[in-house]
Amino acid sequence: MKDKVVAWLRLFRAHTAILEVPLAVTGAVLGLGTFWHIDVVAWALFGVIYHFAGYGMNSYVDWKKGFDKDDPYKQHHPLNTGTLSPSEAKKGVYAVLCVLVITALVLTGPTLQSVGLILLMLVSGVAYNYFGKLTSLKFIPIAIVHTMVFILPYQTYSSGFSILSLLVAGAIFAHQVFQIMISGDIKDITQDEASLVQNMGAQVMEISNGERILTTGDGVQVVGYFLVILEISLIVSVLTLGSTTLTHIVITSAFSAAMLYYSDKVIQDGVYLRTRRVRSMSLKELSGVAMILTSITAIVGATPVFVVLGANLAYFLPVSKLLWGNWVRPEV
Repeated sequence: MKDKVVAWLRLFRAHTAILEVPLAVTGAVLGLGTFWHIDVVAWALFGVIYHFAGYGMNSYVDWKKGFDKDDPYKQHHPLNTGTLSPSEAKKGVYAVLCVLVITALVLTGPTLQSVGLILLMLVSGVAYNYFGKLTSLKFIPIAIVHTMVFILPYQTYSSGFSILSLLVAGAIFAHQVFQIMISGDIKDITQDEASLVQNMGAQVMEISNGERILTTGDGVQVVGYFLVILEISLIVSVLTLGSTTLTHIVITSAFSAAMLYYSDKVIQDGVYLRTRRVRSMSLKELSGVAMILTSITAIVGATPVFVVLGANLAYFLPVSKLLWGNWVRPEV
């Protein structure tokens, strides 16, 4: 029984559901104007369901199309081990997708605007999952759909987009572009799939002792650092719009510095140890999401933000340990 539960959670990559929950919560909080509302909990649940549906479909499709079948780094995944059958996985994924759509419609109400945004999410998410491995521009649809996790709850409670919401949405978009365009392509640079970083000159070379060296090149580094600085700049702008104190600045700056540090670990030239790069990618993503979330302390206060961060860590660490045998680095 435990093996089956773990298999499903691995298929859904459940450990990183915390990456979408803060986006949905931030949108709901800014739209409502308060954290202390029952709808915020509902949108947090929406973030979890969205993650399960999207990443579950990605796991199934990548295996079905053959990309994960021969990937030496993914032989322990449930469809390769046979713990889950392809039919089980497909039915489970599309069942969760149906639950996601129903949840979104219930939370937003079936208005023309909300239906249009939900359709945009579906089209972008499905396009990424089915065609992402075939195009070097895969970062576009996934960045759109992840940004919609923030926009959908925000627009449910607001009459239009404020400068604040546009800045947060822009930071989320830049964050997701880095995660897929840079981190994702570097993680899978040795696999046979479309890769923008390889088109830009990144390559892995083996030297005589079997050690592998990654050379990302000037183009990848310029784009990577630009995205990180853009994300930080947008979040700094968010801080200027609220009742910012030194405490708010210090907290957000700490996560900004961590994100910049781990971004450098991802894209710097040097020895290519995939496990270390994946660990840095995970920490970059976690610190980036935390930076975005903590930026709204100037709007709603620090207490609710740290409630979310604390809940995220309380979920992430034990679930990651259960699924992958370590606290931070997912075996993906």
